[in-house]
Amino acid sequence: MTPLIRANNLCVDRGAREVLKRLQFEFLAGEFVALLGLNGAGKSTLMEALAGLLGYSGSCAIEGRELRAWQRRELSRVVSFLPQTSVQPAGVPVRQVVAMGRYPHSGGWTESPEDRLAIAMSLETCQCTALAARRFSDLSGGERQRVLLAAALAQETPVLALDEPSAHADLPLQARMFELLRARVAAGALCLAVVHDINLALTFATRAVLLHEGAIVFDGDPRAMLEAAAFREAFGPDIAVVRDGNGNPIVTYRRSVAS
Repeated sequence: MTPLIRANNLCVDRGAREVLKRLQFEFLAGEFVALLGLNGAGKSTLMEALAGLLGYSGSCAIEGRELRAWQRRELSRVVSFLPQTSVQPAGVPVRQVVAMGRYPHSGGWTESPEDRLAIAMSLETCQCTALAARRFSDLSGGERQRVLLAAALAQETPVLALDEPSAHADLPLQARMFELLRARVAAGALCLAVVHDINLALTFATRAVLLHEGAIVFDGDPRAMLEAAAFREAFGPDIAVVRDGNGNPIVTYRRSVAS
């Protein structure tokens, strides 16, 4: 199968600091890839690079075409990018925020029947229909994240690049959001998601890519990652893996918080 995204010696600098160091990977349609690592490991930088927002050296191709050769509008028909933080103007209704996901497909401000259907379906899928008329700025953090995910889904791209898609969401909502993403993957999409909760990655991801100090130190099955030396090196000696009653691994920490 031809990779949707292929990188060879991908490097990204921020000022004088090399943030991503000679990354090599291939991502395929139908994969749910969890990007893991501590803060500062380079996860968000990688997502921004794949969204065409950062310069880079080396090679990074999407659908066989070098990323730097894509125009912004045409790239946004292929890659939906959900950033870690998003600021929307005060007073913008929720439906309009979701409708922004259709801009790469529209010819202007007029919505086509396809646009309206995609917006309605995304609102319903993310349980945001009841929020449609409310102002985005009035929503809770978890509600905002649901709306932004709906906008990404409305974009209807083969690649979803999501930086902490479940941020600010409570546990039931996190599970719901990741179930939605798994459904998109089952339908043939490639989902790349920055995930801080390792247990969510173990439950939903088909592949784990572990970044440490700007380099990929593990790439493979999420459960196999738990046995890798690189996993302990990245997260420290206090991380522990236990098993539930069905033998499924659960990641926790040995240290207790002092009262």
